[in-house]
Amino acid sequence: MTMDSLYNETLIALANGKSTKSVMDDLISKGMPEPGARALVDEASKVKKAAFRKAGAQAAAKGALYVVIGVAVTAGTFAMGLPIFFIAWGPVIFGGITMFKGLFRMMAG
Repeated sequence: MTMDSLYNETLIALANGKSTKSVMDDLISKGMPEPGARALVDEASKVKKAAFRKAGAQAAAKGALYVVIGVAVTAGTFAMGLPIFFIAWGPVIFGGITMFKGLFRMMAG
């Protein structure tokens, strides 16, 4: 196997929740020396954490945007002074859930 294919396999295994120890054992069983396997797993782990943090930040930002839109629609219709106004609770709840999921994903990395 080429180094690129081993690296991609390592990234996929880590992203799917496989432990670094078991991934390293798999690489060693395929004939890779232990220091090389350790370096490959460490690098792939860093890349995985960065990708999860980036995705979490994007989800949190998107969720915050939905909350702001929901609050703005509610405040805007209330400010019109009509006897009836629209409470946009859907975007606020959906946005809040999405925002917190993103924040937890960022922390988990």
